[in-house]
Amino acid sequence: MSNQLFKTKPYLSNNFQKEIWELKNSDKTLFNESVSVYYNKKFDILKLKNNNIDDFNLKAETISKSRNKLFKNKKDHILKCPVCNDKEVKKETIKIYNAKYVQCMNCSHNYVKNRLTNEELINFYTNNTNYQSTYTNEAQIQNRIDEIYKPKLEWVLNAFEKKFGRKPKRILDVGTGSGHFVKMCLDEGISCDGIEVSKSGLDFAKNNFNIDLYDKDIFLEWEFFKTKDYDLITFWGLIEHVTDPLQLLKISSKILRNNDSMIVGSVPRLNSLSSFIQRNFAEKIIRHLDPLGHIQMFTDLSLSTLVYESNFKLDSLWYFGMDSYEFLIQLASFSNSDKLLNKEIIEDLQFLMDINTLSDSMIFTAINKSNG
Repeated sequence: MSNQLFKTKPYLSNNFQKEIWELKNSDKTLFNESVSVYYNKKFDILKLKNNNIDDFNLKAETISKSRNKLFKNKKDHILKCPVCNDKEVKKETIKIYNAKYVQCMNCSHNYVKNRLTNEELINFYTNNTNYQSTYTNEAQIQNRIDEIYKPKLEWVLNAFEKKFGRKPKRILDVGTGSGHFVKMCLDEGISCDGIEVSKSGLDFAKNNFNIDLYDKDIFLEWEFFKTKDYDLITFWGLIEHVTDPLQLLKISSKILRNNDSMIVGSVPRLNSLSSFIQRNFAEKIIRHLDPLGHIQMFTDLSLSTLVYESNFKLDSLWYFGMDSYEFLIQLASFSNSDKLLNKEIIEDLQFLMDINTLSDSMIFTAINKSNG
């Protein structure tokens, strides 16, 4: 019998509400939790994303060629769901650049069945500078801090303080990219360490922030971090990139050692406007359903299953995304007109997507079950 997720949702009158989330399998209730749910995050996407149509088309063409070549002869080799380990899947649900997303019949998780091997992915993230270039752009340092990392830090500190009545003492940011979040924490007087495998990311953090990130594989070297008394572990845009998200969260539970502690992560959502657009205009995908990076695509059910199976309790969620930008940049590309690419239209449309849970991203917080 497959998992099912039930939500008790009052009529949404503002950007926050308490909801009851119940995860069931057959007649067995796996969890029934009161979850704090937030909707919408205002930020100026045009400060971060290029609205030049020619540049978008060129990047889309480059990515299309590289991904089609990469996945052309890749055989199906992922035989069970990375979230719940179930082997029963629907037939191919989405095909992007010769990559095949399939959906788990038990938890509805979507994943690339013919993805790169773990070794190939580690080599790619360690050595590829183009993929990391968005995060190692010196001209965008302050914009990325102001528009992305500052709101995230404020939100997670608020969630942590509501749960434990204090701020976190020490944070571990796993897959920290170029160190922007670590920099934000240190500037706020919060002890924070970062882990990163990308050579360009490590160099950027050292050269621009004077921060030494840990160059370690958390799957192989997690015990190194167990003695450092972390009470908050963050995964910003990482979980969807790893081959074993269930093991990643189980490891984080061991590092936190059942203290008053929390994890927070952001994941891409399959059931979103961005996914709908990209399924229908699959030749111009540069984010979201990019099968090289996002080998995992989550639903609310699959995220709930992941949290439950990894010894955590879901505590809060934040729905937001870039769906309106995705829609309007695709429209601009096909019409060769960027008239609709303005801040106000993007913000108003995204608000509608977010409050109707059609956004392409969500952040979650979860606590160890023994802390509940």
